[in-house]
Amino acid sequence: MKHLLRIQLWLLIMFGYSCHAQQAGYTSQSKGAIKSYEAATKMYDGRQNDMALKELETAIKRDSMFIEAYMLRAAIYADMEQYDNASLALRKAVEIHPTFFPNNFYSLGRFQMMLSQYDAAKKYFGQFVQMKEIGRDLKDESLFFIKCCDFAVDAMQHPVPFEPKNMGGVINTSANEYYPTMSIDGKLFLFTRSDNKLQGKLSQEDFYISEKKGDSWQMAVEAGSPQH
Repeated sequence: MKHLLRIQLWLLIMFGYSCHAQQAGYTSQSKGAIKSYEAATKMYDGRQNDMALKELETAIKRDSMFIEAYMLRAAIYADMEQYDNASLALRKAVEIHPTFFPNNFYSLGRFQMMLSQYDAAKKYFGQFVQMKEIGRDLKDESLFFIKCCDFAVDAMQHPVPFEPKNMGGVINTSANEYYPTMSIDGKLFLFTRSDNKLQGKLSQEDFYISEKKGDSWQMAVEAGSPQH
């Protein structure tokens, strides 16, 4: 799901620059840049994304080669679902030092997939799998995503008729709704709804279920806690 993707990408990026910071110090020697960067980190921890981005802008102005600042900027933009800006920030980090954190190429591939830029995504995944000392799980995922990109490009080049229809107010709202599925007997309609009311924070996703009675679908309700 989307929130899980954001968390995964955030962890990949954050793990990268935190490891390098612990092992070899920051890539910047500018005290002013480091001060702004560390302030941005605290603001991001406090979910103050806009303020964190402003501090990062200051850090980058003081040192345009500060890799960790670009990586944190990418993480924040990914958190905010601004994958185009996240890609720009992470591409800059890669331009400065391609092997600083190889997983950046994996993250760039995921960003491009979210933007439906499948050729670019395939390129980044391809670069990632050619690198040494990468995790086996991420390598396998990247090889799978390369196949997904090939499928997506082919599907876009050879479209088939598809006419989605609004299910009506009992199911469709102004929120984002996706991942629909139906029970085998055709009486239950399940989907995911995302609440985007919390600006600058992770949106809340919940499963919803609508039951069909006669010829009509009933008002969708939250599925509640997972049943085992």
